[in-house]
Amino acid sequence: MLRDIIEDWKKQGGDCETVTVYCPYCHQGMAAEATPDIVRNEELLNELATETCQCPEAQYETKRKQRVESVDEKVNALLGKESGSSVDEEILDLIKAMSIHICYGKIKKMSIQISQEAKVSISMDANGLLDIKKEIKNVSRQKI
Repeated sequence: MLRDIIEDWKKQGGDCETVTVYCPYCHQGMAAEATPDIVRNEELLNELATETCQCPEAQYETKRKQRVESVDEKVNALLGKESGSSVDEEILDLIKAMSIHICYGKIKKMSIQISQEAKVSISMDANGLLDIKKEIKNVSRQKI
């Protein structure tokens, strides 16, 4: 998230500039602090405005961005080397890519049969959270 990057920049002694950003959803103007790199990039200023604004659309988009950023961590925890039942990197990459498509609403639900024993299902729950399930035959479901 850009606001975290800006806070880290300030902690390291970097200078920030106060700029006026406009929400791409409600078009409300607001003051925000930005690093010199962000000030020169219109796309990053729009992203900062989305993270700063309190309108429902901006908050929804910010939460979706947080979910997308956490996909790698969640998939690695469930299926990566540390999980005890790791899968090939290509399959992990596919699951991560499909999870991002589900976060953006391009796909509703996806299931992949990895082996005779293992199956992964990905969908969004009623609260808009990414629901990744790993099912192993003769073992109960694991959900993160």
